Amino acid sequence: MLSREEFDKAAESLVIASKEDWTLVGQPKVFLYKKSSIILPNGDEVNEAQEEDEVNEEDEACGKLGLSQKVLTMEHHVVYSATYCVPVLYFMGYHADGVPLSFEEVYDWVVPKCYHSNLRLAHTSVQGSLSQTDHPHLGMPAWFLHPCDTSSLMATVGAEKLQPTGYLISWLSIMGPVLSCSVSTDLLLNSVTLKAY
Repeated sequence: MLSREEFDKAAESLVIASKEDWTLVGQPKVFLYKKSSIILPNGDEVNEAQEEDEVNEEDEACGKLGLSQKVLTMEHHVVYSATYCVPVLYFMGYHADGVPLSFEEVYDWVVPKCYHSNLRLAHTSVQGSLSQTDHPHLGMPAWFLHPCDTSSLMATVGAEKLQPTGYLISWLSIMGPVLSCSVSTDLLLNSVTLKAY
C-alpha cells in the first residue's frame, strides 16, 4: 500500500528513472501518462501476387508500415486510488480515425492471450477484472484493471518491503504487460539505484 504522498514522489522518481516517455500530468493530484502505438498484423489478405509485390515495395519505400496495416494509439495512465491506497492502471485505445476500441477489440489486440482467462474469471465485475469507467481525472471513458486485489498481490511478491518507487515499478512490471504496457529493463535496473523514493 502507498499513501498519496508516497505515490506522488514515486511517480516523480519513475519519470526521472524512465527512458520510456512516462510523464506526469495534473496538479495537485498527478498521474503518470505514457503514449504508444500497437501495429496490428495485416488483417486483409492480398489476393493477387502483383498487388502483394506493390504493397511490399511501398512498405520498403516508406520504411515503416504497409498501407494495409492498422495502427492503434494507446494511452496508459497510472492513477492513485485513495480507496485502495494502490496504483491503478487505466488505458484508452483508439483507431487511427479516433474511434475507441470496443471490449472485443481490447481482448483481441491489447490483452495478450495468456491473460484472457484470468481476467475474465475474476469476479470483480460482469466483464472480469477489466472494466470501463470514467477516468477519475479526465472524466472520459477509460478501461482499467480493478485494484481490489492489488495490495495482497504486492504483499505476495514482497513489494511491501520496497521503497515507494520500487513498489510502483514492481507493480507496473506485473500489471503493465496485462494491458500491453511493458516495462523496459532499463527502468527496472534504474529503480535499483534510486534512493529513498
